[in-house]
Amino acid sequence: TGATEAQGWPLHRMWNHGIAEASKTADGPHNVLIINDDVEVAPDLVVQLVQALRSGDYDMAIPGDGRMTGWCFMLRGEADLRLDEQFEWWYGDTDLERRAMQRGNVVPARAGVKHLDPMRSTLTDPVRLAQARADEKRYAEKWNLDPDTLWLAQNESKL
Repeated sequence: TGATEAQGWPLHRMWNHGIAEASKTADGPHNVLIINDDVEVAPDLVVQLVQALRSGDYDMAIPGDGRMTGWCFMLRGEADLRLDEQFEWWYGDTDLERRAMQRGNVVPARAGVKHLDPMRSTLTDPVRLAQARADEKRYAEKWNLDPDTLWLAQNESKL
């Protein structure tokens, strides 16, 4: 519930819908920026992401040093990437990045982005926290990972 859902849809379905709408209205190659509402960005963020994305045959550009930032990334629209909607709140972006990385199609951009309040919407809402736990479990199962090595499992007691 709340501002994070459109039409009652889970987060990743909403993002997929936005990506599909951008692709429908684009006339040729296009970029799709996914960015949370709680980030501080450098003035040249979009330029840096576009330059990195279009500098080669990349599907995804991420700001910073090459580690996924699910709260800010750019997709090559014509690559037709979509988020796995089995993830309701967390890990859809991480899963997408992992799939793109396996294809060798992720590029870091020298773009400054700071996530201002990364856990607010999860920790302040018991429903969101339960979704995050479930998504972490799904992600571990999908990729055959030890769930205890993932972020929430390792950090929840510290929060």
